Amino acid sequence: MAADTAPAGDEHPRARRPASRRFLPTGAALLAVVLIGALAALGVEAGSPSFARLRAQPAPAGWQRVALADGVVLRVPPSLASVDADPGARSFERQDRSGTVLAYVNATPWSGRPPRARDWAAARLDRLGDENEDVAEDGEQSDVHLAGALRGSCVADHYVTRVAHHRYEEVACLLRAHSGGAVVVVAAASRAAWPASQHVLRRVVEAMSA
Repeated sequence: MAADTAPAGDEHPRARRPASRRFLPTGAALLAVVLIGALAALGVEAGSPSFARLRAQPAPAGWQRVALADGVVLRVPPSLASVDADPGARSFERQDRSGTVLAYVNATPWSGRPPRARDWAAARLDRLGDENEDVAEDGEQSDVHLAGALRGSCVADHYVTRVAHHRYEEVACLLRAHSGGAVVVVAAASRAAWPASQHVLRRVVEAMSA
């Protein structure tokens, strides 16, 4: 992703700046058609609240299994392609034909002592505020229970990048495995992409296991 259009935080390490790699409002109609079609194929229903409670669900058939550190497993739909990431991290995204990024998922091992579950939302928003504007929380859940004793906290939020003033929506989770390791998972999309893509991005989180 271009540095001026990528979702905020250390979870998206790449810094590429081709002019075509920007979230453009004129791509919203194409985006809705593409992602709503993908949702129908995956059996994911659109139109639910933006941040209903997350709950463990199996991944739809055909999703890729991605092994992370500490036995954590990420499952990714075939519509998201693997892209470069920092060592130990995994990143995936979807683009349209012009190179516009439609949706983005990253999983990065937590380094050091993680914050408590009830403090995760504030920690994430503080991190976003270091590099962005108009950071606001849309909802949080501090008792997320996923498959294989994977536990943690998630926050839904939005913000505007200081460069180019692009608005992003995301669900960001800090999840702890039984082994003691922790991973940060960020599932994000541009404002135009979010209404159609949020349900697939939520399913990525809900299908994780350890």
